[in-house]
Amino acid sequence: MDSKNSKKIVIVVVLVGLVVVFRIFGLRGYLSLSHPKDSREKFTRLYAAHKFSKITAYMVRYILATSLSVPKAVVMTIAGSIFW
Repeated sequence: MDSKNSKKIVIVVVLVGLVVVFRIFGLRGYLSLSHPKDSREKFTRLYAAHKFSKITAYMVRYILATSLSVPKAVVMTIAGSIFW
């Protein structure tokens, strides 16, 4: 097996693993547009208590999602506009 094929296999295995983890732990709800809208009050309280850490965490997640071209980066953009 050459390195080109092994890299493709590793990528596929990682992606399948991520999908499995999301399904097993029920994380799909966090990637919907309704989740940020429903949890806005909780976020507002957390933001008031920990402004710097919340802004930093969002920035890191957003930069990673957009740089990796994750399809849900659009959802993160809209969620960011809801919260901020």
